[in-house]
Amino acid sequence: MRRYSEAAVLIEYLEETQIQGFWGRLATNLMKNSRKSLVIQVPKRFYVKNKLICETIQEEIEGHFNQSDLVNHLVQEVLSEYSFSPSPIRLYEQFRQISLLPIVNRSYSDEKDLCNLTVLMKKKDILRLEMFLLDAEEIEDHPLTVEKLLELKYIEMCDQVLDGQRDIIKEIIEGD
Repeated sequence: MRRYSEAAVLIEYLEETQIQGFWGRLATNLMKNSRKSLVIQVPKRFYVKNKLICETIQEEIEGHFNQSDLVNHLVQEVLSEYSFSPSPIRLYEQFRQISLLPIVNRSYSDEKDLCNLTVLMKKKDILRLEMFLLDAEEIEDHPLTVEKLLELKYIEMCDQVLDGQRDIIKEIIEGD
């Protein structure tokens, strides 16, 4: 089985389920509730823009909110759609469309314009995203990873904010 993220949570989960009994259930439960870091590459200009967005959100909610939290907000959108979709192909097609956006090609055309963003995620969310990729692979071979999905959602959100299609600050503040 191929790795769908650097965290390889699906592989880890499959190995954990081989352990039977109390210790197996305990290990599986602990695994699902822990967190893992993933590193994604994002355009520097969007990194700075989103840092400012996160600072505004922090001021409004009077609490901690960083880019990792922002990405996790986007992850919840994906997981919600995946949970309620009868087929992963619709969601997969959305990611294919995002990957064709001109802003994606421009943003990733020069590596020196990229920076690393570390995202702390729940293992169970990574597992769900890996399962989505595994399901999508049953329909069509693809090179996607969880990290690439996160990068695409990040860029899509930036594109929507720039076009005025989305007010991410209001969305997050009112969602709290």
